[in-house]
Amino acid sequence: MIVGRGVKMSGIYGKFYYNSNAELIGLSSLSKWTGLYGNAGHTEVRGNGYGGGFFAEGLKEEKGSYENLCDEQNVGFVDAVIYNREDFENEDISDEIFLFKYVLKYGFDALKKINGDFAGAIYDKANRKLFLFRDHMGVRPLFFTKTGDYVAFSTDIRAICGMEDFDAEPDPAYIYKFINGYADLSTENTEIRNVFCVLPGGYIEFDLNNRESTPQKVKYWLVGENRIRRKNYEEYKNELRALIEDAVKRRLAVSADPIGAELSGGLDSGVIDILINRFGRKGIYYSWSYSPDKLDYAPNDERLIIRDICKQESIGCLYKNDNNLLHTEYEAVKRLKAAGVYNDSGFFLESLVLPVYANTIQLLDGCSLLKSKGAKIMFTGHGGDEGVSHRGNAYEIFYNKEYYRYFRYMWSLTHGKKHRIANFFDKCRGNLKNAHEQNSGVLRSVYGVPELINKDFAEKYSETQIQKFTFFYDPITYIRNGGSRNRLDNIALYGGMTGIHYMVPYLDHRVVDYAVSIPRYLYRGEWKDRRIFRDAFKDIMPNSLYKLEGKEDTSRSMIKPKEDWYPDFKKRKEDIYNKFDKDYWKEYVDISEVEKWYEKGRPTEEERENEDHKTVCLSILNLLKNMIDRSKIQP
Repeated sequence: MIVGRGVKMSGIYGKFYYNSNAELIGLSSLSKWTGLYGNAGHTEVRGNGYGGGFFAEGLKEEKGSYENLCDEQNVGFVDAVIYNREDFENEDISDEIFLFKYVLKYGFDALKKINGDFAGAIYDKANRKLFLFRDHMGVRPLFFTKTGDYVAFSTDIRAICGMEDFDAEPDPAYIYKFINGYADLSTENTEIRNVFCVLPGGYIEFDLNNRESTPQKVKYWLVGENRIRRKNYEEYKNELRALIEDAVKRRLAVSADPIGAELSGGLDSGVIDILINRFGRKGIYYSWSYSPDKLDYAPNDERLIIRDICKQESIGCLYKNDNNLLHTEYEAVKRLKAAGVYNDSGFFLESLVLPVYANTIQLLDGCSLLKSKGAKIMFTGHGGDEGVSHRGNAYEIFYNKEYYRYFRYMWSLTHGKKHRIANFFDKCRGNLKNAHEQNSGVLRSVYGVPELINKDFAEKYSETQIQKFTFFYDPITYIRNGGSRNRLDNIALYGGMTGIHYMVPYLDHRVVDYAVSIPRYLYRGEWKDRRIFRDAFKDIMPNSLYKLEGKEDTSRSMIKPKEDWYPDFKKRKEDIYNKFDKDYWKEYVDISEVEKWYEKGRPTEEERENEDHKTVCLSILNLLKNMIDRSKIQP
């Protein structure tokens, strides 16, 4: 396998048969879709019963010479950015080759010492063992399938779905949860039956000598497994800041190119962007909101905080409507057209042949704009509120058995109250009862429309296990269950298709592991949540950011609604209905309810929201089938 020195992101793929004499088919699909992730060089290698490849995306102008990623016994396929190379033998080799040699020398469990974003495969030719592995938090994607004939993997789920000998179909458990509106998390499962993700912080061993063997899954790292203790608040706070600053610095060092960064007006992105500027790097900052030059400020507008940050740091910010690129000019569209798989269907997401998880098109807009401005890297604040800048609350303190701190905090809330002791007990009782009821259930999406589900199908899958939503009171469980995954899948997809590599400092495994070790009461103050994070960076935040309590995109409230919205609503409804394949979906969807939805005339204002949820649900089902169908198209 061949890669280039200085290459810092890539797409990888491979297919390995149990029968070493099997004809190698389906590699063209794997190559076609994985090729969207790199246009700075491609190498493919084939052997007895296996084949695979690597697409490079250079983050440095000087890519250097090409070198082999193999030895007499092993072949490697690696996608990596390593941030702590100075901690190891620092040969003048690419991160991919370094990681390949490191794993062969020290074993997969030694990956816990690597600070980086990576995914890879190593094939032991002599023993016919295939190993797939991933970074601690799953920043880099790696999908795989195991059939009775082969194991295949790729950076892109569409590459696997597109193989001629793979029957891609929706995963029933996913469809059941989706239509019912269960926002279920998973580190492994996908929307496609028999396609999975390699576990973050783990590796899988496949024995290609025995097609009946069960893959061996091993976790080399688990967030929160080793609790870190410090003496007092100041020590916790100072080390949290030091770790975050170090995570940002290490990622800035990857490239000398202009740095792109999301600037949302929230605590997480605001701190990162201020640090980028304070560390002396030129940043191109981007907000998903509309420009205040074109849309007036709203009360509690997130753009007011963006304005304060920009004024304080003497920087500028681009907004979503500063993007003058047409969709056809997007780098992602150009790559799809080059691969021969773009079709102008009238629905942009379908034209891009996107998976259903690609639910944040603003990311693609931002990538496209910043790519046109010369950036190859995008910093994001994603992952902050999952563990690092956590929204602390009283119930969480009690749940984590910090009882003294819980009762002390609740006592402080009764200061100056009459009958203070009685008031205190009432507050505790009410807090625990209400919080338990709110936090012990599952998260339901507003787009859930259970009336659309086929009743026989629903009964068959009614025992499907739905995870509890632990975001607010148990961040360790939330992260372990895949709480970071949704956005990570999106940034890997959109970034890869655009030539942008996302940097996620808050998901540096050292930062996350340290943050979840901080006592929960330190995240909750008398008047504010996220207390220790706010205080760690108080000296560099504008006051409006430091005191920010909640962040919603309130700027949208200034958009004047269309007086006659129904013609557009009706047209969208007709388009979705005409694309909806009733025969394909009848096992999962109650088609009679779909007909009622379509035949219904103008909904009342009370009915409009639910009707819109149905259009969203059906359009996403259309998107899923479109991806399954289009992935098979050969250029």
